[in-house]
Amino acid sequence: MSSKRKKRDDLPSSFWFDLCQKYVDGKYKSESAFLRSKDSGEKVSMQHQKTFNRALKKFRAGELNNNDSKRNRTSIYDDVKNRLIQYIELRSRLYTRDKCGLSWNLLKEKAMAFAEQLGHDTQTFRASDNFIASVLRKGNKKLVKLHGEGMDMSEEDQARNRSNFLAKLRQKMEQFDITIDRVYNADQTGLFYNKLPNRIYIEKDDDNYRGVKQMKSKDRVTLMVATSASGKKIPLYMVGKSKKPECFRLCGYEPPMAYKDQSHAWFDKDITLHWINTVLWPWHLKEHGNLHCLLLLDNCPAHINLDEDKLPDKLVILYFPPNCTSFLQPADQGMISCLKVGYKALMLKKLLAICDNDILYEEAVKAGKNARNGCRGLEYCGKAHVLDAMEICVEIWNNDGKYAKEESIKRCWRKAGLLTATEEADLENEIGRATIPTKDKVISQDDCLELCNMFTQLQFKVSGMENLPSALEDSLVSEASCTESEMMSIMNNWINIEDNPNIIEDDVMDEIEELENLSSKEGPEKVPIDTVIVCIGGSDDHQEIIKKAANFQPRVSWHDCLLSCDVIRQFLEERNMSSELIAFEALQHKLRVKQIESVSS
Repeated sequence: MSSKRKKRDDLPSSFWFDLCQKYVDGKYKSESAFLRSKDSGEKVSMQHQKTFNRALKKFRAGELNNNDSKRNRTSIYDDVKNRLIQYIELRSRLYTRDKCGLSWNLLKEKAMAFAEQLGHDTQTFRASDNFIASVLRKGNKKLVKLHGEGMDMSEEDQARNRSNFLAKLRQKMEQFDITIDRVYNADQTGLFYNKLPNRIYIEKDDDNYRGVKQMKSKDRVTLMVATSASGKKIPLYMVGKSKKPECFRLCGYEPPMAYKDQSHAWFDKDITLHWINTVLWPWHLKEHGNLHCLLLLDNCPAHINLDEDKLPDKLVILYFPPNCTSFLQPADQGMISCLKVGYKALMLKKLLAICDNDILYEEAVKAGKNARNGCRGLEYCGKAHVLDAMEICVEIWNNDGKYAKEESIKRCWRKAGLLTATEEADLENEIGRATIPTKDKVISQDDCLELCNMFTQLQFKVSGMENLPSALEDSLVSEASCTESEMMSIMNNWINIEDNPNIIEDDVMDEIEELENLSSKEGPEKVPIDTVIVCIGGSDDHQEIIKKAANFQPRVSWHDCLLSCDVIRQFLEERNMSSELIAFEALQHKLRVKQIESVSS
């Protein structure tokens, strides 16, 4: 028996893409109603319902491509879409450190803001749901996690999530025979290590108040804070922007804690692997030998999908469920906040100790004039540098003081609810039932008053000084007196300023602007760095280069130029390129002379 095979519909994917778009944009009761309507066109009918249903599923999942060359179209808002895709990707990456996610309404607001920045008429542009959906499809974003705060969950949801996670935790511990002292948690946090507050830090009613730029600091590092469930402190780890900070000369380039450079001082997968292999695992081997251990991490992009070939064989990683770190992660139960309070209190104490002694202050200022750039830190009454930040953090972390007590760490683990009833009972017998303050109460009343008193003392000490120490410039010390309530508000905001949503959002916008500048073809022609290095290795005659530099109108400031010179000098020093180094230092000297001439003129 012969039968004729039905001819296969050979419609391109772009056709189904447009058809699905038309269905999504319209208001149809069902797919069949749409296929029966005139809007679906003459090429499809109810016979195509299954095909259309499959195409619609792919369309909604972002898997249906509109790449047919004959039908490929460009939109007048493609630049807005590209900018929004950049923002989504960057926000996803920054979730690594700030735990701030996205919402549908936020994407709409950003689309409108980008459209205005790019010169589109905001009266005609509409950041509709369909526009946002098209952006996600274009960027191949199959699923955008709209991260929320765990505290937005009901108590029942929190209890259910905690119970489910605790079951997985116990299963892993039994499977690999892991005891409670080999269960670790780690989380990273930003630190503006030399930023002192001013009146801009006073709490405002408007959450989007101005002053974000003044509250920020370019001098930021990221710390990895890790502990065990038994209260042990794993050595701190720091990520900074500079590959070899100048202040490391003061310690013979052997800093007191592990350090790694990253262009924005953020964590990424490579940094996480470096921390595991250079800090966590060596510490674990020293404490417990080559036994299995369990590491609890949040599921941010820097932590997930790590290269297993580069991980220790006996390291087991378990990730917290999404949106649950605020109540499940021990480091978020006040541990990191206490460390920041301690850091900022100790920094003020060091400055006060110098300013409180007239002779010591005069000697510090005099010695600071002869110190190298980048090395004038707190000991010279200057702004803290990276080495100062390390020494303060290590001093706090390595001592069982009020800001990093082993007892307080155990309380954080208990508060996260990750201990069994037996373990909690043992802990209560050891340290009692009291807990540390909740995450919202960042700083205690006593700590806040202590910081306020130190600022008041500094204000009194510097009031009679002819020249204000550089560390205290643009700070509350140099401003008019505040009321007690204003001072308390300032201290509370200062302690966790790195986690302020406005600060975080401004970081995102700064990097997007930087990406746009790098990709922009407008503006004056740039001299490639390769060309500069070739030139400096050629001959001692640099007049032609200086001449070009004098006539060049770059977007790079003299300050940034000379900072780049330091990087190139380090590059040549590390490779023992002595002749090139001599040539480059001559060029660097002439650039400094030109800088002075340009300023004086």
